[in-house]
Amino acid sequence: AVFTHDRFDQEVAFKLAIKRINNDRIILPKTRLIPKIEHIQKHDSFHADKKVCGLLKTGVVAIFDPLEGLISRHLKSICDALDIPHLETRWDFSSKRDDLSVNLYPKPAVLSRAYVDIVKAWAWEQFAIIYEDNEGFIRLQDFFKEAESLNWRIKLHQFKPGKPYRETFWKVKNDGERNIILDVRNENIFRALKHAQQVGLITESHSYLITQLNLHTIDLEDFKFGKTKITAFKLIDDSNEEFKLLHEEWRKEFPKNQVPEISTESALIYDAVKLMSTAIQELDHGQSIEIQQVSCESSVPWSHGSSLINYMRPIEFSGVTGLVGFNDMGFRSSITLSVITVSPDGLEEIGTWSENADPAHRLNISRERNNFYSSSALENKTLIITTIINDPYTMIKDSSFKRIGNDQFEGYAIDLISELSKILHFNYEFRLVKDGAYGRPDKEGNWNGMMGELIRGEADLAVADLTITSKREDAVDFTHPFMNTGISILYKKPTKKVTSLFSFLSPFSNIVWIYVLCAYIGVSTMLFIVGRLSPYEWENPHPCRRNEQIVYPIENAEGLAAQEKIKYGCLGSGSTASFFSESNITTYKKMWNFMSKNPDVFMKSNEQGRKTVEKADGMYAYLMESASIEYTIERDCNLTQIGGLLDSKGYGIATHSPYRTPLSQAILKLQESGALLTLKERWWKQKKGGGKCIDDPKKSSGSVTPLKIDNVGGVFVVLLGGLSFSLLVVILEFVWKSQYEHNKQR
Repeated sequence: AVFTHDRFDQEVAFKLAIKRINNDRIILPKTRLIPKIEHIQKHDSFHADKKVCGLLKTGVVAIFDPLEGLISRHLKSICDALDIPHLETRWDFSSKRDDLSVNLYPKPAVLSRAYVDIVKAWAWEQFAIIYEDNEGFIRLQDFFKEAESLNWRIKLHQFKPGKPYRETFWKVKNDGERNIILDVRNENIFRALKHAQQVGLITESHSYLITQLNLHTIDLEDFKFGKTKITAFKLIDDSNEEFKLLHEEWRKEFPKNQVPEISTESALIYDAVKLMSTAIQELDHGQSIEIQQVSCESSVPWSHGSSLINYMRPIEFSGVTGLVGFNDMGFRSSITLSVITVSPDGLEEIGTWSENADPAHRLNISRERNNFYSSSALENKTLIITTIINDPYTMIKDSSFKRIGNDQFEGYAIDLISELSKILHFNYEFRLVKDGAYGRPDKEGNWNGMMGELIRGEADLAVADLTITSKREDAVDFTHPFMNTGISILYKKPTKKVTSLFSFLSPFSNIVWIYVLCAYIGVSTMLFIVGRLSPYEWENPHPCRRNEQIVYPIENAEGLAAQEKIKYGCLGSGSTASFFSESNITTYKKMWNFMSKNPDVFMKSNEQGRKTVEKADGMYAYLMESASIEYTIERDCNLTQIGGLLDSKGYGIATHSPYRTPLSQAILKLQESGALLTLKERWWKQKKGGGKCIDDPKKSSGSVTPLKIDNVGGVFVVLLGGLSFSLLVVILEFVWKSQYEHNKQR
């Protein structure tokens, strides 16, 4: 065999296979195989030629060649010329086999049929193909022919040599592609997936089909929990007894913590040795085999070479890579592939593909798993959707007559499901949750509300302002968020106090005004002196202006927690209560303790919370999601939002695994097209009284309003008083001056 220096694993498989045959009492019981190995550098065809000729001079019955490209083809031509069986274990684009060559690797056309079948099953109609080099393009030639007949829309991208894969992935992302076929060399799979992750293409809405048969040898720890659908085929049969024997010996050949996975090429080498040994045994029954030295210079062929190859082709046996057998053209046949995918537990086998089965049944994947990957999983299905009355997500229509079924509901959630059904072609039936709750687990772990109905199978989807939390996601699956939000404080604006003409004096105490008056007299005296000494007079062209700001007794959650005069609470059964009860932040723990001691602060609905805030007249604050607060203060100008967000979260549709992926992809389409923004504008700012407070400057807790005459009227009263006093002084001065001058003239 000829190996490159970096493929020690293939050399180990070669030696272990020979050791296995030598210890076997059935295959070649009277013959001993001796491995002869040479090493070369990659792409070094000159030394490969010399080393193969050197092996032939020592006397060999076959050359094992796991090499790639021109070197392999060069070795094949030498073996053909000298009638030496040539065993390959790598992909080959040749459409016909040479007389002295056998390849155990599946034919590219067979793998292309497997790719076509799985893309059909997933109902991909549009996707991207990213390949590394021209060999990748050749490998997929048969796939392209089938894709053209099926009218699939494909965008081709090739990685640029020497450039980061990120550059190409950015183009794919800008195209909006979510389904990707990735063809790269085995050693580059991890780097390619890592670069895809860096540009945001490794998410739960993305699906990958890896064309290599070695995904099981890659460390996929970084991608296990992203919910990205990364799938590939695997040729190795883990359940085979031959594999178990190999694996046991394999571990002994490497350091304890550095045992690599058995690659497809190594497994094929192992099976190739058994194929050759079985053929030698069959040939040995009919004739005596003599090993002879063969010279590349003399061109005298080995006399048993052709016979040995002819004995190999009809052989069938169960090996590490499944059933090993060949068709009339010399290509491997009866291929069976495992379908593997990345999961939180590592690689998981989800089905099989069999070459010999009829086309309709070649791919065998469980229905649940197939729906999980397929974009058509919801087509023509009727889904039961549980929801809860809460403006503006789900509301009962105002009507003069009784409406039934879906027609009785309206709102953001109703329109969202309608838009999704247009994309995914499903039917639906809305039902109100029986207990009027969103869903929290009790001490025994049983869920109530919409979550409970979904878990018990009473509903297929739950849609409302349902927050995605870790506990809920442990119980059910959630789609990509259709809205982002966070907890904030709903509070009533303070009633403006009665103002007086002299309210402009309020900012300062009496003592401060005395100091101001003294300062005024001092400054005025100085200005008088300066005015007398200077030919110029001062002028101040910049009069002052002051705004009135509404002052709130609380400004944020910390201020709310630091007092007990103003009560505060939240929805009794929902994610907001869970947030406070599970928080480790001191302020929020303190707030939860306060709420727990005062159970009357918990509300049954957000509407009840809003009404309580309004009636309490500043003595109650309600903690709820900012999206709902935004909706409320658009319609009630006496209410406002206090402070910023206490956390960051999203609303998603709760569902079961098979439906999550297509629903998430549809939500992303709505997001990219602007449809989600349009829905929010419709139900927040346009319908049901929306926009009423849009121009109200009191809408924000930090807003200011210009001072009115009620606030500054005193300024003008003081001014008039001052003028009157000045006039009186002038009159008195005039009278005094007149009297003085009169007396002087006397």
